[in-house]
Amino acid sequence: TKKYEVKRLSKKLGCKFEMNLVALDGQLLAEITEDNTQYTKSGKVKNVNNYKIGLEVIVNGCTEPNFKSKELMEKFGVHTPYEVVDKLFLPAEMGNIAAEITKLCGVENQNETDEQVKN
Repeated sequence: TKKYEVKRLSKKLGCKFEMNLVALDGQLLAEITEDNTQYTKSGKVKNVNNYKIGLEVIVNGCTEPNFKSKELMEKFGVHTPYEVVDKLFLPAEMGNIAAEITKLCGVENQNETDEQVKN
């Protein structure tokens, strides 16, 4: 787990806006990626929806605030946790938060290991 501060929101709210981030299990991370990837008939990657992957990673990898909370969705006047995330954060913030969660999953370390083995 990791505490992560969104400085823009801390400044805007006048108090520290911290999130509690957790690693996703490998199966969930794979499902999120697979569900948001389109393939050609030959099996090559046709399109990857990184925006939706980021949204799902944030919703599932953040325990505080709980974006799945009905109270939070009501407060923002939305129907899904993804809409809360979209309203709350700027695109670059969403990318940074999702990257922090994937680091907790060991994805960055695995990519570095793969690169070292390749070389």
